[in-house]
Formats: sequence, structure tokens, C-alpha cells
Amino acid sequence: MAALFNLTPPERLDAPFPHVAIRHFLSVGTADELLSWFETTPAWRRHVEDGFYDTYDLDLRRAELPASLTTLISTDTTNQLRLYMEAIFGTRLTEQTDVMGHKLQVGQVIRVHSDYGPVGQTHRLVIQVNRHWSTAQGGILMLFDRENPDETEGINRYYLPANQSAVGFEISPYSHHAVSPIIHGDRYTLVYSFYALDGYRKFETEPALQTEAA
Repeated sequence: MAALFNLTPPERLDAPFPHVAIRHFLSVGTADELLSWFETTPAWRRHVEDGFYDTYDLDLRRAELPASLTTLISTDTTNQLRLYMEAIFGTRLTEQTDVMGHKLQVGQVIRVHSDYGPVGQTHRLVIQVNRHWSTAQGGILMLFDRENPDETEGINRYYLPANQSAVGFEISPYSHHAVSPIIHGDRYTLVYSFYALDGYRKFETEPALQTEAA
């Protein structure tokens, strides 16, 4: 049986904030099967916050997954990913792991935010499952070095939501990111969120109320 994930340690990038990008992370068979299910399940629920966030969400732990996809939420899988994220970011994580699906359709957008908030998630792994996605379709994951970014200045990074690819990052007061508007097609993402044993204590600040997004 082929491995579910490519867990070869990638190079960590520290700008604009600590993150990694992996071109082929999820196995092609699992990516194709998950995408087919994402495209047909009626379990999506729209989540809108005016001027900021507009997407469809799906909690994989509460959904009726096909038997072949239950491995995505198994303890063995989440433990593997937890150890992987611990090694990359030099931290210790609790066993709590959230597993969500996100869908963006034409016109939907996620504006700049950090995910630093009272939910307490400290690390995120965003896995893309999309068919032949191109830059002309929009939906680019954008990482910024400031809350009000200048896309022509500063240290910014842009990631195409290519099938099987992944971006992992540390959530902090500085993890400013966004998703550009969808121009064509439906954009699907599988998101694992983790919680550090020491929470946000190293930042010595109190998180403001924010919506979770990726």
C-alpha cells in the first residue's frame, strides 16, 4: 500500500513567517478520491462573515466519510502529522487535532487574517486537492509580512493550490495570510489544525477574536 503522505522533512522558511511548502504531499490516489467525495457530498455548510470570510466548511470528524477515507481522521494519521509538525517547527503539540474541509467557489475570497485567536490553534497544515488548477483561476494562498500588505514590497509568498500540494505554518500574531478571489472553478482544501502544549505563551500577548480560515 502506498504511503498516504510524503513525510520527508522539507526546508523550513522563516519569512514572511515560519512555514513549509511541499509540492507533492498527499498521495495521488487519496487526493483523487478525496476530491471526488468533496465534489459530491451534500455536507458542506456556508460560512460568511461580511467583508472578510466567505467559504463552505465541512468537519471531517462529523461527516459520513467513505470507508476508504476514514484513514484521514484516524489516530495513527493525526499522530503521524503531529510528529511531523513538531519536528519542523521545534514544538510540542497536544493530541487534539481538528480536521476540516474548505470549499471556495467563484467570487468567494478570504481576506488577510492571522488565525491567531481564542480557538487556540497554533499550527496548521493546508493540503490542496484540485484538478489542474491554474493561476488564471485565482484562489492563490498568499503569505504576507504585515497585516496591511503591500504586494509590491516586503517579503510575501504566493502558493498555487495545486493538487496534492501542502503548506504548513505556525499561527502567531504575525501569520498574516489570505486567499485571492476565485475566478473560475471550485477550490478544495483539507486542513489539519494543531495545538501547542504551551499555547500562545511564547508570544506574550492576548489574541483578539478572529475567525478560523485557511
